[in-house]
Amino acid sequence: MGGETLQRPATEQQASGRYHWTVDSFYFGNFIAKAGSGGFGGEGFVGVEDADGQLQWLAFFNDSNPFVRLSMEGNILEAVSNTGNS
Repeated sequence: MGGETLQRPATEQQASGRYHWTVDSFYFGNFIAKAGSGGFGGEGFVGVEDADGQLQWLAFFNDSNPFVRLSMEGNILEAVSNTGNS
């Protein structure tokens, strides 16, 4: 996908303090998008925090597989799972 350049914080690639299974993250404006897995192999999440680390929204899926890549086109955030589905 085209779109804006995503700024990924190096430490977020492995894990963050609050989301232990964060796989990918990037800053956009005053927000940070995060994606990753749950406690079981088929679970995945996508969420957004503000600049103060306050959760703005979170989507958790029981049957999605972990999300491993985020991209943004305009104002649309796309999360891709480890099976290649978005």
